[in-house]
Amino acid sequence: MAQRCSSCREPVWPDDAYCEACGQRLTGSQVVALTRKTPAGGPVLVQSDECVFCHHQVIDDGFCVRCGRQQPDPRDRMECDLGSVCGISDRGVLRDRNADAMAFGWAGATGDPATIVAVVCDGVGSTPKSDLAAQVAADSATEELLRCVVEGVAAREASMLATAAAWKAVAALPGDGAPSTTLVSAIVTTSEVTVAWLGDSRAYWLSVDGTHAETPADGDTVRGSTCLTVDHTERNTLLNEGLAARHTLTRWVGADAIDMEPQVITVRPTGQGSILLCSDGLWGYFTDTGVLATRVLSWASTYHVVNSLVDNAIECGGRDNITGVIVPFPPAVVSP
Repeated sequence: MAQRCSSCREPVWPDDAYCEACGQRLTGSQVVALTRKTPAGGPVLVQSDECVFCHHQVIDDGFCVRCGRQQPDPRDRMECDLGSVCGISDRGVLRDRNADAMAFGWAGATGDPATIVAVVCDGVGSTPKSDLAAQVAADSATEELLRCVVEGVAAREASMLATAAAWKAVAALPGDGAPSTTLVSAIVTTSEVTVAWLGDSRAYWLSVDGTHAETPADGDTVRGSTCLTVDHTERNTLLNEGLAARHTLTRWVGADAIDMEPQVITVRPTGQGSILLCSDGLWGYFTDTGVLATRVLSWASTYHVVNSLVDNAIECGGRDNITGVIVPFPPAVVSP
């Protein structure tokens, strides 16, 4: 991924010691970026050449030649832990494939606090290639967010550009029909968190000791742990009008989307906490944000936080795909 010289803003590459345009020394001062995605073959839990059931070491076309059992697909369980951000995506118990996706990364100069970007997508099961839609949306949005961070684009504009990039990638998928996915993204700096979303994947602010988060756009204060997003569903829309409706999406990422503009919110936490991005397969088993916060804050590491949340969903039935990404706030300092 190309970056920008900190002096003249011309493109440079991560291994460059000097900027070819102006001669600025880059080592030690240049903004760097690191991305982790979750396609098949990426950072997955199942990477063994032996059968995961009987441990025989001959697998033919995805099946063990001794016990005959089909091996899990690499996307069934995906894990990635960067320390400053960690995510797990699991197929769950009932679904035959994992149509969720996640991607995240950080950007920052060595010795400075990182800016974290993260995206969670949940492919709409009633549409074709929903797993691909989720994957290309998450990947494209994350790449665009990191590009914007490196180039100094404002967080709200970056969120809009990232959503547009995701929509373009999904719309370009070949074949008939209209693949679709939800999307929720976050840009986390040392002072604020900007969240954008389309659909019913959510973002939560989970505070330490009831820490508040201020919303500079309207001057309100988010008190304690809370869900930052409002599901884009027919049910929510009609409930506001006193009517009942099913849980049907009113916004999504896809070629047939009517309203493609994401909803965006920026909050400024006044203390420590975590940002949780997740699909409905995870948040559906937590009806109380306080209980969710207690579960998150009871663990010391980001990995154990996410693993606990995913395990909870599986233990409760795992009726849907389950994805969670945790970003501690404030972000950690970039190591050399």
